[in-house]
Order: sequence, then structure tokens, then C-alpha cells
Amino acid sequence: MSPTFAFLIGLLTGLRSLTPAAAIAWAAYLGWLQLPRPLAWMGTLTAVVIFSALALFELINDKRPTTPARTASPGLVARVVLGAFGGTCVAPALGVGIGVGLALGIVVRSPVAIEAAAEAAKLLEPSV
Repeated sequence: MSPTFAFLIGLLTGLRSLTPAAAIAWAAYLGWLQLPRPLAWMGTLTAVVIFSALALFELINDKRPTTPARTASPGLVARVVLGAFGGTCVAPALGVGIGVGLALGIVVRSPVAIEAAAEAAKLLEPSV
């Protein structure tokens, strides 16, 4: 597995939070990704079905006009947490520690966090 794949998993989490998790579940289930023992549950058929269904639901829900902005707190937190989770799953396959994958998963999400901070700053500006 290449570092590019790991980077893309983290990056794609910013577009769709659950699609990379579903891709990791499928890769583990098909034997393309060897997960460490604590994360081996991601390679089960149950995980594949659940994460695939959640990714599909997220895609459909994002098209609704009532869906909040990606930078709203719940969506932002989900992206950071799932980015960290994706990094944690992919890191051992690259031969680096889980802690490194966790940190890189969070760092890759930083552009979304920066965008959210900019939006929050706009809301806090006094009206003139």
C-alpha cells in the first residue's frame, strides 16, 4: 500500500465522511488491507454492510436542502474523527505506528478545520 492511498483516504474524508471508512472496510474484507488485531472488525461483512449503507445514506442526505453546512460543528467533528480513524486503519499497512496514522488523519483534515474557523470568525465580527 502506498502513502498516497493513505493520504487520499484522509483527504476524501473531507468530502464524504463515511465513504473512506466504507472503502477501508471493503479493502480489509477483500484482503487488500491487513488491519491490526484491534481494528480487524473493520474487515467483517457486518462492517462492510454497515459502513456502505451509512455512506449511501450520507450521500443522499447531503443532497437535501435542509442539510447543514459541512463546516457546522457536528459535520466538522465527524470529519476529524473519521479522518483520524481512517489514518489509524491505514497506518499499519504502511509500516508506521497507529499513533502516526491517527495524527496524520487529523492533520489532513486541517483545511476543513481552517475553513470552519474562518466561517466562525465571520459570525463573530461585529456588525457595522
